[in-house]
Amino acid sequence: MESSPPPDKASARLAAPEALAVPEPSADPALERLATLARDLFEVPTALVTLLERRRLRCIAGQGWTRHDLPPDLPPEGTFCSHAIAGGDTLVVEDALADPRFVGAPRVDGIPDIRFYAGVPLRPDGEAVGTLCLLDSRPRSLSPRERQLLEQLAAQAEVLLTQHALRQRQRRQQEELELSTQRMAAVLEESAAGIIRIDRRGTMRDINPFALRLLGYPRHELVGENIKALMHDGEASRHDGYLSRYLAGEAPRIIGQGREVVARHRDGRRVPVHLAVSAIRGGDGEVDEFIGILTDLSEIHEARRAAQRERRLLGAIIDGSREPIYARSSGGRYLAANRACRELLGLGALEGEPPPLSVLLSHALAAQIESAEREVVSLGSPRQLVLGEVKGRHLELSLSPLGNREEGVRGVVGVVHDTTEARRQSNLLRVLHQGITDYQALMSGHRLWEFLMEALRELTDSDYALIGEVVEAEGAPALKLHAITDLSWSEESRRLMERLRSGDMMLTNPDSLLGRVFAHGEVIMTEDLASHPGRGGFPPGHPSLRNYLGVPIHDGQSVIGMFAIANGRRRYDQALLEWLKPFTSTCALLINLHRGLAERARATEALAQARDQAERASRAKSEFLSSMSHELRTPLNAVLGYAQLLANSRQQPLNERQARQVAQIERSGQHLLALINDVLDLARIEAGKLSLSLERVRLDELVGDALMSVQTSAADAGVTLSAPEISALTEVRADYTRLKQVLLNLLSNAIKYNRRGGRVEVSVSGESARVWVSVRDTGLGIAQEHQSALFEPFQRLGAEHGAIEGTGIGLSITRQLVEAMSGEIWVESRLGEGSVFHVALPLADAGPAPEAAASDAAPSGGQGPMASCRVLYVEDNPANRQLMHEVFAELEGAELITVGCAEEALERLGRELPDLLLLDIHLPGMDGHALLARLRREPQWSSLPVLAVTASAMPSDIRRGRLAGFDGYLTKPLDLERLRRVLNEHLPIEGEPHA
Repeated sequence: MESSPPPDKASARLAAPEALAVPEPSADPALERLATLARDLFEVPTALVTLLERRRLRCIAGQGWTRHDLPPDLPPEGTFCSHAIAGGDTLVVEDALADPRFVGAPRVDGIPDIRFYAGVPLRPDGEAVGTLCLLDSRPRSLSPRERQLLEQLAAQAEVLLTQHALRQRQRRQQEELELSTQRMAAVLEESAAGIIRIDRRGTMRDINPFALRLLGYPRHELVGENIKALMHDGEASRHDGYLSRYLAGEAPRIIGQGREVVARHRDGRRVPVHLAVSAIRGGDGEVDEFIGILTDLSEIHEARRAAQRERRLLGAIIDGSREPIYARSSGGRYLAANRACRELLGLGALEGEPPPLSVLLSHALAAQIESAEREVVSLGSPRQLVLGEVKGRHLELSLSPLGNREEGVRGVVGVVHDTTEARRQSNLLRVLHQGITDYQALMSGHRLWEFLMEALRELTDSDYALIGEVVEAEGAPALKLHAITDLSWSEESRRLMERLRSGDMMLTNPDSLLGRVFAHGEVIMTEDLASHPGRGGFPPGHPSLRNYLGVPIHDGQSVIGMFAIANGRRRYDQALLEWLKPFTSTCALLINLHRGLAERARATEALAQARDQAERASRAKSEFLSSMSHELRTPLNAVLGYAQLLANSRQQPLNERQARQVAQIERSGQHLLALINDVLDLARIEAGKLSLSLERVRLDELVGDALMSVQTSAADAGVTLSAPEISALTEVRADYTRLKQVLLNLLSNAIKYNRRGGRVEVSVSGESARVWVSVRDTGLGIAQEHQSALFEPFQRLGAEHGAIEGTGIGLSITRQLVEAMSGEIWVESRLGEGSVFHVALPLADAGPAPEAAASDAAPSGGQGPMASCRVLYVEDNPANRQLMHEVFAELEGAELITVGCAEEALERLGRELPDLLLLDIHLPGMDGHALLARLRREPQWSSLPVLAVTASAMPSDIRRGRLAGFDGYLTKPLDLERLRRVLNEHLPIEGEPHA
């Protein structure tokens, strides 16, 4: 039997009977009477009222064949009623056994069998949910008049079902109303807040026990009284106006909003409360009454008063501090500031809101402080900030969060520390230390005396200063100036200043303010230079000088120099003179050094011979480079080796902070190693011994690799890196390693000589036969007159006087590498705007791209564990022996034995033959080459694998090692990853035979 297809709104139809809430079994007598009428009217044995529910067909009224005759879980599918409901119209089946749709249907083949069915769908709410149906065990027909009559009875059934559903809804609403009333009563009686019902006239209709206890009234004294009875006079007079204006439609001032008010206790006391008033509206939208909620604020107000007392006490303590202290909210509002802070900012008492920081301080300093305060509020951790010079004092700021992370940070507390005197003392010591330790570097750049003069001005807060040396001129002392602040005011005075600085002109007048110092050894000190008796006349236009201090520099009893300062912002007095004594002594030492070195330089110059200068220089350079490489690589081996061990240890992995610190150590060591390699590269290039492996290089991979390498240094410098997408098909003919070295050098320079917040952009463009890579920066740029010397070795174009580190050989190496790869490099630069370096290289020939060697890409961790093996390491440096022990501690199955010299190694080899020998070359007594030669001559040792592990990294050293017969040559500092790969090549792997 086929079942009727469900209509489109089947889910809505199946849910509709549940909405009628017809109980099971039905107790509605009207439906029963209607079923009886239908049975009698149509003279059939059975008339039913059915509902089609989600999972069954249920009879809710019936006569003849009752609802009890239906199975309780009769599936609705395929029944006569489901067909009638699905069809949406009256269904008449005159003979079920003759109708193919119902062959095998329930109650058709059974007893009592159903042969006739007439059913009308019932739609009490628009959706068909059931039927009024007639059943007979005999076939029969239904006339049009009978069909119409059955449909009218079905309409009556729909009305009865609708009325039943309405009664059920009314009953549920009544139950919910009673429950809501009970809940409201419970809230009123048991609430921990005061609740008052108020009518439209302000009369109290009810008040709960909490409000009565809070205000001390019995209920009968308040119910029926106006709410003004609970208010003090000032508030009571305004109350009626609040209600009347709200009811008249004005914007609410209290209704619907909470605020703090003062209620009147029965005994007249003032009770602080929080009052929230809500309007209760009826079904017509009009306000029926108001509900007032009172929250007792007595404890809160007492806590506030206690906090105010504590705040006043703390304020008195803080106000007594000599250090400026303040507190600001996270929104930037001042919460407190002590007297010292107000004096620093030039503020009176904080009665009103003070002006923004940008008004009180410079915009840059205000922005710096506000940024730091936001960071403290955001992170919840303290912060130290150096403010620099503020109103003549050097200040530092300590910021701490106001509150904590759990309860929330509400602002910051700042304490300002005056570090002026400590900084002055530190600056003096720094100047003295730098003047002595960096003497040669300063002298080589002709900066020593300028450095000391500027330091003197800074230390004494003076506008003008000079430093000079006393020499003999025509039998009398004269002053030769080494450094002087520019005092020129005209072209003539400018030429005079140049002559004084160059030493072409000396000062000889012994009676001037300067002459009394250098000729007679007197200290001249005055705060009023204009009235000093020794003051000579100044020409028109000469800068005004207010105060003056001239100090002689003695060597024993002799005056060998002097310094002078003028226009100081601090008073020149005896205390300052005493404080400058270390500076004076240092100047005496430096003048003597200067004289001694000058004399020695003259003697050296006289002895210099030009005939073999070039040969000696070349030999000295080679020896120096070899020695420098060896001596620097030996300690670097320990530094970088231990850094790699710590970073990659599987037994004791580092935490995040330790990993960052170790990474910084490794980066710094790699930087020093790169400097060593740069010097060696330059030497090899100049000697014509540079070897290149020219091959096809994909620029997208190379540029990406280089950018990743400098990402950290760019982030530290505050410089943004960018590169457009580069086609994978762009390939050049070059040496990958050397081209990467070129790009890294250009990127590093673009970052170093950039400005904070600047940008570095790498771009690639090309033509038919060439491709050029461009590195653009937004730095200071290079003056046109300096660009021709840019690629010369040891030319830093004045940057050697700055704080940026460098050797001046990077661009020289870069140019020579590019030219060795048949390329070209040039620069475009504008002062103040930045520079663009272009590198042009030939395009690679067409063909498949080269694949990376699998051996280079294979990670060391891919090797299996080592079989049990023994390695002998010959090394005289204890630090290097300990490092190798640490490396082998990470290798399973390998035992390391170390000895300090070749003689011990021979003794050990005579007792026991290891699987591998690691051999340093520079050893006390017999060196590594001699030991290797001995081993190769002896039959029992001739096949022993021997690897050189040495700091001798010059190309000549490596060639000599390979010719001598080493099985491998590892240079220090060791790359531990490469060391592991080499060990895996020469030691047996567990489960594999050792080749």
